[in-house]
Amino acid sequence: MEGIGVYAAAAKEKVDWIVVKSICDWGMGENDDWHAAASRNAAEFVRDVLLNGGLDSRPV
Repeated sequence: MEGIGVYAAAAKEKVDWIVVKSICDWGMGENDDWHAAASRNAAEFVRDVLLNGGLDSRPV
């Protein structure tokens, strides 16, 4: 759902895009203890993708 605005704008201009979400499920109890870790994990994933050419437009 969060990506619909990105999709609409990117599709119109034919631009590739990706959405990375940090997910912290409250299934084990309702508190915010894991939100920071989930956010950090998502940010580290994006950083790793960028540093390793994951969005490079060259064919693999």
